[in-house]
Amino acid sequence: MHCNNNKPCGCGDQPLTTPPPCTTTGPCAGESCPELFCAECIVQCQPDLSVTTQNGTVTIPQGMRMDEIVQTLLIAMVDPTCIGVSAVGLKLVSKTSTSITIKWVGIAGVNYTVTWQEGINVHTDVVHDVNSYTMLNLIPDTEYMIKLVTESGPCESVTMTVKTNATT
Repeated sequence: MHCNNNKPCGCGDQPLTTPPPCTTTGPCAGESCPELFCAECIVQCQPDLSVTTQNGTVTIPQGMRMDEIVQTLLIAMVDPTCIGVSAVGLKLVSKTSTSITIKWVGIAGVNYTVTWQEGINVHTDVVHDVNSYTMLNLIPDTEYMIKLVTESGPCESVTMTVKTNATT
């Protein structure tokens, strides 16, 4: 939920002073919090945290953003050996009726295959040394399942579902 707030992330923005609920209409109607934060705006400020499992160690470093933390934990639930290899921080940058642009935090030296699927149709493209990608010639008003897979192995990012805009 975005609530049409275009202020940048950070501690320097101006807090809302409206008592909850702060909105009465729109997608945030009845929101009980006076201010909402996106996961990419929250940072792990404390020292590194880690846990050792039978398959290795999962570490949440100081400075990692909450969206990356959540994605790291989801990947660890599926295959802890993919931590430090799978792309995290998968985000939607922009979308139109015929394109979707994503970005992510990749691992140096690891190449990824960007995969997007609508219905039974699967599309892929191998990317080298980049952390963003634009899918073109998409179908308007269509839902796409998007993920990154390591080129050399079975490790995957989380899957993001994005719907292209309708044609106006």
